Amino acid sequence: MHDTDDTATKRRRTVLKATGTTLLLGSLAGCSSDGGGDGTPTATETPTATAEPSTDPPTTTDEPDQMSDDGDGSGGQTTESTVVEVGPGGEYVFEPGTDEPLYITPGTEVLFGWESDSHNIAVESTPAGSSWEGYPEVENAGFTYRHTFETKGTFEFLCEPHQSIGMVGEIVVTETGAPPETGTEHPDGPVRLGDDGTAQISVGADGGFVYEPGTERPVSVPPGTRVTFVWESDSHNVYMESMPEDSDWTNEDGVVFDAGHERTHTFEATGRYEFVCQPHESLGERGVLLVESTE
Repeated sequence: MHDTDDTATKRRRTVLKATGTTLLLGSLAGCSSDGGGDGTPTATETPTATAEPSTDPPTTTDEPDQMSDDGDGSGGQTTESTVVEVGPGGEYVFEPGTDEPLYITPGTEVLFGWESDSHNIAVESTPAGSSWEGYPEVENAGFTYRHTFETKGTFEFLCEPHQSIGMVGEIVVTETGAPPETGTEHPDGPVRLGDDGTAQISVGADGGFVYEPGTERPVSVPPGTRVTFVWESDSHNVYMESMPEDSDWTNEDGVVFDAGHERTHTFEATGRYEFVCQPHESLGERGVLLVESTE
């Protein structure tokens, strides 16, 4: 055993001497870069090795991106990518997302970047058909996570350690990637429906916080019209804030429904009906229905 160790030691010394000679000759030769010098690749591999940790976070996000074909991403901002800062400046917010929803188009990659410590992304609600699970592990500043949002609708999420102090966020995927138009120009008068005895109002149209029609322009129907409210996105309701005294509409206080749900009601009592979506009232999801005779 001692002879074997000595032999290995001698061999190592021989290799070291040979390597030293090679390096010296390489220096004297004036930056010769033959492939035979093992020292050069070893030296250049060091940056490669140090770069691996910086790519580790995106690797952890490959799993949530499985439902998208463009999940690798380069981290740069393009017309189909955007950035959400997690806890910027040590504050308990998602920016954008907390103060105002982030609106994006289907297929947009969102890069979440941790700006302070002890945050995560826990999903509260997603549109039907989405399998987004957020990033439930608590991470610190410097961590990044990315996901490509394909399904239209509203995604509500929060930071579990700081939910109680308001660290919540919303991402809304719409066809245009913009909030519903609230323009200053409005056609005169309400939208007239119900000439055939039926009418339809979309709830959360295009993933936005609107009734269509009803939010931008009131809906007008004659008495006896069967109005069907159709849910186009998740976590909405129709709560009548005010209605005629003789109306037989029954509120479902605090109960929300998801895309695909419908509620039909025949409006007999004439007058003005003002309704809201309780979860999104503060974001402007409200509408007006006028039941009035055309005579």
